[in-house]
Amino acid sequence: PTFHPPSLPNLIQYCVKVAVAAGDLPFFYYHYPDKTGSPVTLSAFCREAKNHIPTFCGAKFTSFNMYDLALALQTSRSQEKKTLPASPPSTEDRFVLMPGFEMAMLSTLPMGCRAFVGLSFNVLPRLYLDILETFSKGNTDESFVLQSYSAKFFEIVSKYGYIQTHKTIMGWKGIQLGPLRSPLSRLSVCQAEEFRQQLVDELGEEWVRKYLTGIANPSPQA
Repeated sequence: PTFHPPSLPNLIQYCVKVAVAAGDLPFFYYHYPDKTGSPVTLSAFCREAKNHIPTFCGAKFTSFNMYDLALALQTSRSQEKKTLPASPPSTEDRFVLMPGFEMAMLSTLPMGCRAFVGLSFNVLPRLYLDILETFSKGNTDESFVLQSYSAKFFEIVSKYGYIQTHKTIMGWKGIQLGPLRSPLSRLSVCQAEEFRQQLVDELGEEWVRKYLTGIANPSPQA
């Protein structure tokens, strides 16, 4: 559920209680302001969490606010330093920040992000590995083209529902994941076929075969 947006002290107080109840388990915070409506930035949360939650290990950052992400990364890397620039990413980072909008993954790579959490990694792993590989080789033009495919994929997916489409794609891959939680419902056979055809029309049959494991002509079963 989404509660009335909390203040930073109240949010930290709540997370401290959760972390204590979890004992020695690593504590990760899910930052998703578009869903929660919380005005608390991740950078502000991290500055407080590192001092009040001993098991704090990082956060999933589901936001397009790159300015906030940069400040949060600085908090992780600067240790007790108060001056810029912060050190580059290393194994000594205090905590890990994992961007959660994979359609914008490329924009976080120059910042040093190397861990990510996202829905479409389940169905497009090869695409994101190709983005990482081309970026690491300095081929940023190709990385940008690959990232644009991810953005177009999500533009199409948004018309049919994120969970619905990903369960449908997993079914095309031969992995049946069962029904959706009410009030959501699976795509009908007609909707699944329409979705598949739009992927082929806008991304190309070759791309669909390469990155979605040969689903250009999947079973009609949604």
